[in-house]
Amino acid sequence: MLFTIQSMGKMTVLRWKIAISAPRARVWAALCDFPTWPAWFPGVRDVAVPGGAPRVGGGRLLTLVVGRPHHERFAVWEEGRSFAVVVTDPPLVARSMRGQPALRDAGAGTVLDWELRYEPRPGPAGRVLDRGTAVVLGLVFRVALARLRRRVESGG
Repeated sequence: MLFTIQSMGKMTVLRWKIAISAPRARVWAALCDFPTWPAWFPGVRDVAVPGGAPRVGGGRLLTLVVGRPHHERFAVWEEGRSFAVVVTDPPLVARSMRGQPALRDAGAGTVLDWELRYEPRPGPAGRVLDRGTAVVLGLVFRVALARLRRRVESGG
């Protein structure tokens, strides 16, 4: 698995890349089965899509095991390939946040690229929080994506 951190102007950009030995359709199905996220994504208690199927402009509610639920809006929905969510009420550590996983075929398997962009809070406290946030998110996503890979590859 590859993990990178970049500062791009006011934004911090975190990227993960992981190869999964399964067809893209199976990876997509697991990734979009939002109610199962708590089984593989550390810290996630519940993910719901009120109003039915995900769609651009539609919402998603992600609840962490600590803290309040986060309301998210789907900004991109490319069936079988990618989606993006914008957090409409970002956590304390960020002024704005957007996440986008994307899938591409790679031989008999699939590569999952996941990008998370956020604008840290301003000032010295924001800079300190940003460093810690990037480290914590880096670790949490690495564990989550490794678990997702095991789940998909085992057929679970």
